[in-house]
Amino acid sequence: MHRALADDPECDLALRFFDSIETVVDDAWRMAVGADFRFSETTGPKPPGTDLMNRYFSRFIRKAHTDENLAATLARVQLMQQRPTELLRPGVVWRVLRPTLPRPGILQSG
Repeated sequence: MHRALADDPECDLALRFFDSIETVVDDAWRMAVGADFRFSETTGPKPPGTDLMNRYFSRFIRKAHTDENLAATLARVQLMQQRPTELLRPGVVWRVLRPTLPRPGILQSG
């Protein structure tokens, strides 16, 4: 905001401010709308890839319970310190999608 004032005090401050935060607002809106479609009551056009992203995000959250790196990445995205695209970096995707191996000493049912 201080940069917007310093750059050109004669220019429309509100317009410059909202132009500068457009990406942040768009990211937050997309995350909220995509999450709404987890509920059957949600109506309207569903953005392409929403179901896939919601399944990925559900797995991401489950894995973040035991993976500190995923938990930290998720926190940074939720706090809007990083863009949601951080959730799709190759190393992050691998941590989310890799198989979970049974822990030694834990009895498996079945």
